[in-house]
Amino acid sequence: KILTILQQNTGTETMPRKKIQKKSPSKKAETKTKKTKPTKTSRDKKIEEYCDWVTDKEFPMQFRNQFPTWIDDVDKYIEALKASSEQYQPSFELEEDTKLFQAYRYGYAVGFYEGVTQVLERIKEVKQESTEQEPEIDLKFNQWWEEQHDQNKFSDGKMTFDTLDKYSVISYGTDLGVKFEKFSEFIKEYCWSRKRVGFWRTDEYGNHTFHFDVKNQEELDERNKEFRIKKAKELLETEGIIEPIEPDYSKGI
Repeated sequence: KILTILQQNTGTETMPRKKIQKKSPSKKAETKTKKTKPTKTSRDKKIEEYCDWVTDKEFPMQFRNQFPTWIDDVDKYIEALKASSEQYQPSFELEEDTKLFQAYRYGYAVGFYEGVTQVLERIKEVKQESTEQEPEIDLKFNQWWEEQHDQNKFSDGKMTFDTLDKYSVISYGTDLGVKFEKFSEFIKEYCWSRKRVGFWRTDEYGNHTFHFDVKNQEELDERNKEFRIKKAKELLETEGIIEPIEPDYSKGI
């Protein structure tokens, strides 16, 4: 009221107040930096595969991979922390970091020890399995077999894995004195043990024949073709029709 009376007496009016408009915040200011969401690496997936207790619920991604991947980098960081503690004033943060990384380093050593121990134990088991006596099959030779074949090939009428090592093909017949299923299972066990492939084939005479080191008829035909070419070449060389070619050992055997 006093201000109004003064204005009336002096004949002056108050100037309207100028409205101050606030600047609208820039779009740049509104944009917030988004943190990259951590994703699982191939190593994370392998760890989950081998350790079923490592789950997303118990170990979220933001808590994983907080240490360097390579243990050499961990060692370098520990050395740097120790050097910093010696050069500068003692720091609580440096001391805590050193203890943390040393604990992680020892955990790595424990994991390495456990892994190596398990591998060595498995190697020992495999060696023991390989030294166990290999299966053998009893062959009850009938009279025809004894007359037509050299029984001395087999020790005491038994066929072993060592026996089959000498074969590239073997036929089954009732003269062996064992059922086909039993003989076929014996061949299968041998192939697994010796890491050899092969397949059963019925020849033109109706005989069941197992061919080693080929997987199908196509590979067998190719091997037979190479064998026939080699034999024909040897025959031509023996007859003097072609000159034998000396092998070239300049590039090794």
